[in-house]
This record gives sequence, C-alpha cells and structure tokens, in this order.
Amino acid sequence: MGCCGPPLFDPELSHRLDGQTIAITGASDGIGLATALLCAKRGAKLILLCRNNKKMQNARNDILSNFPDAHVDTVQMDLADLASVSRAADNIAAEGFSIDILVANAGVVYHPINWLYLTNSVQVINHFSHALLFHSLVQNGALKENCRVVFVASDAHKAADGDLSYWKTYASEVSARGALGEAVSFKAYAESKLANILYARELAARYDKMTILSLHPGAVETNIGETVKDKWGCCGSFLS
Repeated sequence: MGCCGPPLFDPELSHRLDGQTIAITGASDGIGLATALLCAKRGAKLILLCRNNKKMQNARNDILSNFPDAHVDTVQMDLADLASVSRAADNIAAEGFSIDILVANAGVVYHPINWLYLTNSVQVINHFSHALLFHSLVQNGALKENCRVVFVASDAHKAADGDLSYWKTYASEVSARGALGEAVSFKAYAESKLANILYARELAARYDKMTILSLHPGAVETNIGETVKDKWGCCGSFLS
C-alpha cells in the first residue's frame, strides 16, 4: 500500500496473466510478496526467488491460502553470493521453466560492510547479482526472447553522483574501508539504484525484442529499513 492509499490500477482485473510464468526476487515479503499475490490473483504461474527458505515457504503458503489454484514454485537464491545466483539460474533452466516476466525486486538499503568480492556489498546485492541472474537466464534459455524485465529502482538515485567510488573492486578490505569508510552510507544505495536504471536502459537498447524497464515504487510499507533502524534513528524507523 502506498502513502496515498491502495493502488487503483485495473481494479476489475481485466488485465490477466493466465499461463504466464513470472519470476520475482525477494518475494518473501514487501513489494516482492505483494507483486506475487497480485500476479497470482491474475492467473500467473510464480517462481519465488528468496534467500531465506523459511520465509520463502511462508510466502508460498500465504499465496496458496489466498489463491488455492495458484502454481507456485520456489528457488533458494542469496544475492550476496554470486555462486548462489548462478545455481539458481541453473536450477530454473534444469526444471524447464520458461520465464515471461522477471521482476528484479530484492534489495537492501544497508548491508553489513563485509566487502563482498572486495566491492561494496550493497552494489553486489542490489545490482551485480541481478545482472548476473539476467544474463545467466538469457544464456541458458530460461528467459523468453520476448519477455518483460522489471528492475525495481528508486527515486533515491537522485542522491547518487556517479563518482564510481562504490563500483571499484578494491585490493583489500583495508583499502576499501579507507576509501569508503565504516559508516552506513545512503549514497551506496543511491548509486545502486542509479545503476539499476542505467542498466535497464542499456539492456533495452541491446535486446529489442524484450520489454525492459525500471520503476520507482514510491513510498511503500516494507521492512527494507529494518537493518538501519538503530543506525539512522527516525529515518530508519520510517523506512522499516
């Protein structure tokens, strides 16, 4: 639900998704789960891609309790682990799925600064892993040639300055910490959302048979700020 009330798009559900397979990252809660529920309501077959297996199964049960005839598959995938993303793409192909719509939704505002692959961890989770997922699904044929791909970006991209400091692969954690510091940085999130937008634009130019876009979801009630509640005070509480 947005800050101005429930969505008004197509309340009669005239736009159907019967027979279409939709894969959604971060589908265990928040925007991802809301998207999955609405797609199931419109007749879509779902593939939930989530890090936490328990939450993923709870989401599946939630969808089926609302729509008992829905077809819901689950694939474990941790965006903080590129190997996990590759395995998830391989599993999707091995199961014979053919994806009509890919929703690259999952993301974090803050992630513990453990310098994944000696790169800022927010960039790995919010951008690099989704890029790997997209290209892996293209290469293994699981993503249809005329599919739709949606990157959930954010108006927060306006806070990015594109100085590339958050996109470097540093020689060590020491050099990464020296360049970017230890503090929680909203700029890392802003840079990742700018990357989502620019990447979607470039993919749209390269894959002319696909419909590829990014979107700003607006103010949405999710728990994306849960990890920064104690660090950002009232701002973190608002986000969470």
